[in-house]
Amino acid sequence: MGLSGRTKSTQQDLANELGVSSAVISKWERGIGFPDVSLIEPLAASLGITIAELFKGERTENSVDNEYESLLSDVVKVSANEITKKKKQRIG
Repeated sequence: MGLSGRTKSTQQDLANELGVSSAVISKWERGIGFPDVSLIEPLAASLGITIAELFKGERTENSVDNEYESLLSDVVKVSANEITKKKKQRIG
């Protein structure tokens, strides 16, 4: 997640925005862990990048096609919804 060049102080800000710990953010930046799919869209928005740029790991020189970005957003939302459904089925 080296896109942001965030420092420790802003790791905490990002962590607060996303509802995770700064240690989790640090793991993402070091490639030790990955964000939950439900955090992909808010993470990209917080970093001021597109989902495509987040997945690619770098900024794109050309603007990402809006249709492509919309498709990625839909995939992330559907995946998050499916995970939530499966968790609820296990609990109840």
